This record gives sequence, C-alpha cells and structure tokens, in this order.
Amino acid sequence: MRRLRALLLRLAGLSRKDRRERELAAEMESHLQMHIEDNLRTGMSAPEARRQALIKLGGVEQAKELIANAADCLSWKLVAGRALGARMLRKNPASQ
Repeated sequence: MRRLRALLLRLAGLSRKDRRERELAAEMESHLQMHIEDNLRTGMSAPEARRQALIKLGGVEQAKELIANAADCLSWKLVAGRALGARMLRKNPASQ
C-alpha cells in the first residue's frame, strides 16, 4: 500500500510540473508578444522587433529556468517550514 501511495504521489507531482511548465510557457509567450507589439509600434520590422524583444527578455528559456528554479526553491522552503512547525508542535504541544 505504501508503494502504491508513493507512486500516485509521484504521478501527481509530474502532472503538476507539466501544468506549471505549460502555464509558464504561455506567460513568457505573452510577455514576448507584448514586447514585439511595442517594438512594431516604434517602426521596427517584424524580424527586428522579435529579435529586440528576445534580447530584452534575456532569452526565453533562461527566464523559464530562473522562474522554475525559484518556484522549486520556494516549494522546498514551504515543506521545510511545515516540517519544522510539526516538530515544534510535537516538542511543545499547546496546553489547553
């Protein structure tokens, strides 16, 4: 039973990661399009507008990696905080 639960948790984690990656890709594409539109309004050609937008964002893939790493770090900090809270409550249960 323990192995089944562990497998289910891993599968759920994968689906959340895939969803998070899709949402992040959509968000980055949205920002890229906004920058391209701004560049087109200033009179740039379409290829140059895209190139400048990519430069301004600092590379889409690098930005995705930075955001994903920050999100993973935050997740681990939340898990560690919960674990610390649970340990503290076990050591010093609230008196009623």
